[in-house]
Amino acid sequence: RVLSQSGKPLASINEASGSIESIEGDLSLSLTGAGEGALLPEIFGLSIDTSGQFSELKANLDVGVLPISLLARSLGVPGLDESDLIAGTSFGATVLRDGGLDHVDLVLASQEGVVRIPGIDETISRLDAALSYRPSADEVVISRLGVESDRLQGTLSGRLVNVLSENKLRRIELASDSLDFDLTPMFESAWTLSDVAVSADVSDDFTVIAFDKAGFSVDDVEIRASGELDLSVDHKDGEIPLKLDLSTEAIGEFGKATVLKFWPVKLGDGGRRFVSQNLNAGIVTEASARLELKPDSMAQGFLRDEDLTVTFGFKGGDVRFMSDMPPATRAIGIGKLGGNSLSVAVTSAIYDDWNIQSADVKFPQLNPRGQDFFVTAIGSGPAISI
Repeated sequence: RVLSQSGKPLASINEASGSIESIEGDLSLSLTGAGEGALLPEIFGLSIDTSGQFSELKANLDVGVLPISLLARSLGVPGLDESDLIAGTSFGATVLRDGGLDHVDLVLASQEGVVRIPGIDETISRLDAALSYRPSADEVVISRLGVESDRLQGTLSGRLVNVLSENKLRRIELASDSLDFDLTPMFESAWTLSDVAVSADVSDDFTVIAFDKAGFSVDDVEIRASGELDLSVDHKDGEIPLKLDLSTEAIGEFGKATVLKFWPVKLGDGGRRFVSQNLNAGIVTEASARLELKPDSMAQGFLRDEDLTVTFGFKGGDVRFMSDMPPATRAIGIGKLGGNSLSVAVTSAIYDDWNIQSADVKFPQLNPRGQDFFVTAIGSGPAISI
């Protein structure tokens, strides 16, 4: 029992039991009990073991279930006071006689309740983690981080560097065998990504994130990306509250369904609409994209042309340019999509019973709707088909 200077009870340990052993010059201590008062857990277990004749000391504290809000306050993490998730929690530490504190471990597994993330309408219903802070490198090693929410489900590993350092960029490196993302209605459907790897530098206030590596695989296609997200940029009411500079590359072949899956519904919607409604079939053989999204990129109600550049090669194309005309089939060529324009250079195709040796299709403006487009072609076939 712990008393204050006035003799008032502050905390007590009930139903306590334990043992102390001395083994070949080292010590092993264990204690279990039920805590009451002074933020003691209801049930806990403590063990302390030394090795190498006190050259190393390992301590473990199992506190049973603990509210995530209390754990966050204890660790100085803000913003989780409204969260009611309760997790089984244990702490560990290893101290070396010659090196001091080597690492501190945290293991938790959610039992019930949710974590409410400040500033966004999102809750985490499952949170499992095995973390280790290493003071000598000022890094947290993430052996396991399992998350389940309405928009994200999966297990990650990695590390966070420069955790406590001042005036240094924080380094984040994460990887996962499989992640489920649901960013609807921004995108038309949820994603299942495999072989996910992300590395980025993050500013002290977490408003600027520079990705030097972001990659994953989906539908047998490898996606690689890099770029920078700035959430601190000045913007007017109604403008996009961020700046995003993103470069991506797709390695592998994929079809229309994959293109539309990763094309934001309202980004370059004129080009997206054309692909959705007019492209009947086709295989993209290579693709790269550059997006420079700024607060005023959508000032006209659609994406500014120079803010998006997508180049791609294709084969097996089956596209209908006008509803009352036959489609061009078996098309092979390259294309370029801007924020509000589309151009395609065809090297061979079939149009009705004509063989097309070359063709250029240009949509100088996809928005507003009803704009002129231009088609020029060189081919051979029966004159009657014209």
